[in-house]
Amino acid sequence: MAEQYEDPVRDEARRPKPPMEGRDLKTLVDEYERQLILSALGATRGHQRRAARCLGISPSSLHEKMKRLGIRVLPTWTGGTQAGRSGEP
Repeated sequence: MAEQYEDPVRDEARRPKPPMEGRDLKTLVDEYERQLILSALGATRGHQRRAARCLGISPSSLHEKMKRLGIRVLPTWTGGTQAGRSGEP
């Protein structure tokens, strides 16, 4: 039979780190959720439906979470050739 050896490095990696003092679970979860949402929005260039799909949630759930966490996506202009040109109407 194979013997089981204790690996202190591996055991330490599995053990969760205690939260920073003065921060409760809700705050930590909100911060982590915010990071995940911002990462998904960045990966999809702000496309909320695609970001929701990446996160495995519905677009309406993503919208509610963004609203709760104060995340706003600014609309971007992707079409037309006049954007950024000077001297044109």
